[in-house]
Amino acid sequence: MNIGGRGNANSGSGNNGAATVKKKSVQPQIPQARTSLPPSRADKKPVTTYVSRATHRKLRLLGIELDKSNQEMLGEALTAYLAQNGVA
Repeated sequence: MNIGGRGNANSGSGNNGAATVKKKSVQPQIPQARTSLPPSRADKKPVTTYVSRATHRKLRLLGIELDKSNQEMLGEALTAYLAQNGVA
């Protein structure tokens, strides 16, 4: 039944009364690469290793005693190891 001059929900619209929604094209966000490193890391590459909990604790305590970071101590240890093996 058509009351008040309005058509029914299905008359001529083709969308069954549903609202038309435009979909936006969404571009994926690509993380930007770091363009500059702090000077302390210039020309250096990371080296990762796993050690036991006991070794980690000893290293941490020695670092406190010597007032050195793990990075400093491990750098010194690797340099000494390479020299000991003729790769200095």
